[in-house]
Amino acid sequence: MADGRRRDVRLSDSRRSVNEAITAQHAARPGHPAWLGAIGGAGAGAAATAVLVAGAQVVAGLEGGARGWAAPLNAVGATVVRWLQIGQSQAFDGVYPDATPLGAVLVIAGGALFGGCLGALLGRAPDEPRQAWAIAAALGAWAMLRWSVAPALDPVLLREVDGRVLFASWLVWGLAIGAWLEAMHVLPGAPSGD
Repeated sequence: MADGRRRDVRLSDSRRSVNEAITAQHAARPGHPAWLGAIGGAGAGAAATAVLVAGAQVVAGLEGGARGWAAPLNAVGATVVRWLQIGQSQAFDGVYPDATPLGAVLVIAGGALFGGCLGALLGRAPDEPRQAWAIAAALGAWAMLRWSVAPALDPVLLREVDGRVLFASWLVWGLAIGAWLEAMHVLPGAPSGD
């Protein structure tokens, strides 16, 4: 009988140590704060802004026309600057003190907001493929903008900016924020994958 009890004690001790090891392995590890994701998102938003402006110039050049560099920024800024919504295409080529900087701010702030959310979601996950999740988030955000937000709030965005340019700018945002989150993961203080 004494031998049987010792076996039970040894089995329960080994079960306890296995459970403690599993719990310790999957316990939440401290990570970087979400605002670092917002900083990376703002940087990614700046990259997306550059692609938006340059891409619009490339598409206009390929189509044989010339557009002002501010046209895509004005189209984004028309979300808030409503008088521009009724303008003809030529009206978007000019630089306006309200719509042009506001368009750039909206793209960069939107990138920071989405980057902060993505950083908060993926910042503490040790083994997640951050680059893949960032690309998936970018494609989801592009689809949401393309088929729900822009038609409701800013239909001129879809009229004035080529859909391929919007797609490319969101893709660049996803690549940039994914690279930022991967870099944050390898910095000291990041959760380890062990």
